[in-house]
Amino acid sequence: LRNEAVVLGALRKPGGSTLLVAGQTRPQRVPVAPPKYDDDNNLSHDAAGWLSVRRGGGSFEFVLTPRANPALDREWLIIGQVEEGMGLVERLNTLPTNNYDRAPLATVQLRSVTVL
Repeated sequence: LRNEAVVLGALRKPGGSTLLVAGQTRPQRVPVAPPKYDDDNNLSHDAAGWLSVRRGGGSFEFVLTPRANPALDREWLIIGQVEEGMGLVERLNTLPTNNYDRAPLATVQLRSVTVL
């Protein structure tokens, strides 16, 4: 999501069921409803470099903010901040993406990340 968030990846909770839906050629997956948590730390995505996780549990999706984006506050919880390497965040933000789901055209792997 160029200039909104750099999606780092996702690890989703397995489970759910499949349903046959009229007009669909494949069964449609119905995910498990995630538990509701009262996640809040009163931080806002008001600057570049915030590391966030999706609120509500059920999946672990991580994003970095290349720019301030307070619209992320509703669905994302800030859990950290980039101390060094904002140049890399900028480079990730400019990767070419496809027009379907705006996913990067190339796979990027970080070899080393330090968490303090």
